[in-house]
Amino acid sequence: MASDRLVAYHPPEWAKALSCVPELAMSNTPIHPWLVPGVPDGFSVSIKRDDMTGSTLSGNKVRKLEFLMADALKRGCRHVITCGSIQSNHCRAVAVCARQLGLTPHLILRTDATDAEGAGCEGNVLMDRLCGSHIYLVPKQSPYLTHLKPRMEKLAQDIKSVYTMLHEPTIVIPKATSSHSTGHFLEKAVFSYGPHDDDGSSTSSSCRASTDEDSYLVPIGGSSQVGLFGCITVFEEMRQQGVLESFDDVVCACGSGGTASGLSIGNYLTGSKLKVHAVAVFDNAEYFHNLCIETLQEAGLGHLRSEDILHVVEGHKGKGYGISTDDELDFIYQVACNSGVMLDPTYSGKAALGMVRELRNNPASFTGKRILFVHTGGVYELFDGRMTPLLQQKQQSQPTIRMWPDVNGGPL
Repeated sequence: MASDRLVAYHPPEWAKALSCVPELAMSNTPIHPWLVPGVPDGFSVSIKRDDMTGSTLSGNKVRKLEFLMADALKRGCRHVITCGSIQSNHCRAVAVCARQLGLTPHLILRTDATDAEGAGCEGNVLMDRLCGSHIYLVPKQSPYLTHLKPRMEKLAQDIKSVYTMLHEPTIVIPKATSSHSTGHFLEKAVFSYGPHDDDGSSTSSSCRASTDEDSYLVPIGGSSQVGLFGCITVFEEMRQQGVLESFDDVVCACGSGGTASGLSIGNYLTGSKLKVHAVAVFDNAEYFHNLCIETLQEAGLGHLRSEDILHVVEGHKGKGYGISTDDELDFIYQVACNSGVMLDPTYSGKAALGMVRELRNNPASFTGKRILFVHTGGVYELFDGRMTPLLQQKQQSQPTIRMWPDVNGGPL
């Protein structure tokens, strides 16, 4: 049984006063010096390898999911619903983790695609589909609070009451794109696969049966009261690794705001003198400080100001969320060549480049010279094809792939 995998969670002493401490949870990622191109003299940069939390579960998302999935199992849920962009690292981690625990993943993904074929099979989507996820494609500009969250709630209701008994994964394009539309979410969808009888024959798409099965809704990025304790765990791990004594500043990417808020709260509660910098890859500082304020209030720390515990760094999101510039992709290439560390184009690549630029152009914003970058994962986004033109261009100017047909000849 999946519930047999639950273990008791005991928060560190400095976090026991927080509200809503989870009862259940399901381990150290290394820190090492990092040779990042462009870092000015006088600064030393190291990296916390939270991209090494697992293979298919790679990244910091699994930190939150340890607690969120434990909560789902405790509540007896059979389905997990979450949302994100078409190449969401979070959604991929949810899909993998759900299947490992015997749960059914449902992913609501934002995209420009107009049909199921447009979802593709690259990057994180490949992992989503290999896990047999039920995928629902929605317009790319769908905001979370007004369009994605209502869809998640509606889907949970439909799964419980009129869930079509599918034996194969589906990709769904809702016919009604408004979050305020009436009727059942599943009834307003086109299915790429139909349900089957026990003998394998196809049945009518109108065949529905009430499952009375509950769904667990995971907010975008897994950022919630429960998910916060994944970040608390990271900070406790960093404390045990001597980070508080060995570094002056911590830098991370900021997409959903959960990691930045969690690290800042841990930093405050331990009395650490570190300064936490969150490089925004989406929206602006005001947006992320508002998210942090919500987290502080939910955690029982409403007396704190987000601006006093977290430095949100603006100006490095480039062309926008999930959109890469040539400079960003070249930086990812240079980092890989210099250090063997793979950065993803949406989060860690933008954040690391932003860190380097801030060290060069705004060094006074850092407390000291010893910098720790927290790598939050996302390597599967490198397989979505956007690096191909750059690598082809590199091959033309500086060939690294050579033909060697004759064993008696030389390669150069």
